[in-house]
Amino acid sequence: TQSTWEAVVSTQSTWEAVVSTQSTWEAVVSTQSTWGRDSVNYYKSGKFKIWEEMITKPTCKAQFRRMLQVGLIVTIFDDLIFPTPEEEKEKFITTDEKTGKKVTIPHPVHAIRAWNASTKTYELIDPHLDGAPDSKEEADKYWAAMLQRFREGYGDEIDEMLGQS
Repeated sequence: TQSTWEAVVSTQSTWEAVVSTQSTWEAVVSTQSTWGRDSVNYYKSGKFKIWEEMITKPTCKAQFRRMLQVGLIVTIFDDLIFPTPEEEKEKFITTDEKTGKKVTIPHPVHAIRAWNASTKTYELIDPHLDGAPDSKEEADKYWAAMLQRFREGYGDEIDEMLGQS
């Protein structure tokens, strides 16, 4: 006889993600009852443009600095659905020096998987953002070009923010 817990897990869609390079699979807790592949695809379709907007039009210098330090993000992020592990939060939250408000920095997900109740196995879900560079080579070129544009606008301050001065 199956326990109640086993019966629930075997019939429900369970999602897990690796949010940190140091972490293992962790359950994704969503308040959305319809969270599923369609939701992931919806998030993937718009998040790269959101990231570009955040880094090219930051709300404050602290946000800009932290986003430069995090670097190019090509995989899904959402601090409510894929929360940052407690031990890494200080890397992904900064304070707007003008308003004193906390600003959340995008934290990319490294992997996502979903429980398939029919096959009783996990299926990997591609976390790559639509519109983001596909290969490492393309990503490196994109990031180098973006940093060059920032250097043209901000000068040596960019390298100082990156900790390369």
